[in-house]
Amino acid sequence: MDIFKKLVLLMIILMPISYASDVILVSDNFADKLVAQQVANELDEFELVESPWGNFSNDTLNEILNYTPENVVIIGGPVAVPENYKAALNSKNIGVERINGSDRLDTNNNTIHRFKDLFVNRTIVIVYAYENDSYNLTIHDTNVTFVLATENETSVDNEAIEELGGDVVVMEDSAFNYSGILKRLQNHGFQISTAAMPGNVLKAKIERRMNTIQTTIKTLEQNGINTSELDTQYGEMCDAYDGGNYSYAYALAIQLEDDLKAKQYKTTGNTKVDKTVKVKTNNGKSSDSDSDDEKTE
Repeated sequence: MDIFKKLVLLMIILMPISYASDVILVSDNFADKLVAQQVANELDEFELVESPWGNFSNDTLNEILNYTPENVVIIGGPVAVPENYKAALNSKNIGVERINGSDRLDTNNNTIHRFKDLFVNRTIVIVYAYENDSYNLTIHDTNVTFVLATENETSVDNEAIEELGGDVVVMEDSAFNYSGILKRLQNHGFQISTAAMPGNVLKAKIERRMNTIQTTIKTLEQNGINTSELDTQYGEMCDAYDGGNYSYAYALAIQLEDDLKAKQYKTTGNTKVDKTVKVKTNNGKSSDSDSDDEKTE
């Protein structure tokens, strides 16, 4: 072999090899991202790419293309992840599969069934469906299956939970009255336990609500509306927060948000008081709360 052939062979050996990976594309919607992350964690051939909810992003598209995928699985409906992605990927001869449903619970159910083998015999963690900023630490947990729930239903039915197997844990949330779900599952024969929301997550939720409440109260004051009662409630909430009683502070924040809506509606007639759900306060009584969900698909 002459020197030229040896050099060519050496160059071939030293050339970097590009490995293609298929992609899971999901929006930054909490519910869809929760199950998408679990799939990506378990399947080495998939990379997870996140898109801004409801928006087509060229940066996101380029990130996908950098993985040189043959296939892309979109988790979420066309409102959350626009159809523009599918068109752009198809134009590059990349196959696209979309997994979605009529709402976030249905999407969660369809995704779990699509990748069912991944979720067998894992701890089933039931979380409140209309949460957006919790579980940012638990999202990377392994050996779990995240199932979404409202007060009245879970994203997968009793039979599916039974087929999946594993222990069942309900993640507590002050905005989520899970007693009905617990009773239903227990009546079906499941052994259920509950887990408290991580303290740092609850603390962040309170802080976000406190900022919003403070801004709303100031706006009412600027419009000449008496906010003395609201100020007292806000002070009580801050005292609970400063004292580290985050569960009580969160319940007070939810109640205060509801009172603010009622105040706005009473004084202007322009703010609708939304349907609320019951939450437990520090004294064991119930207060009403609305979901803070902003991204419904």
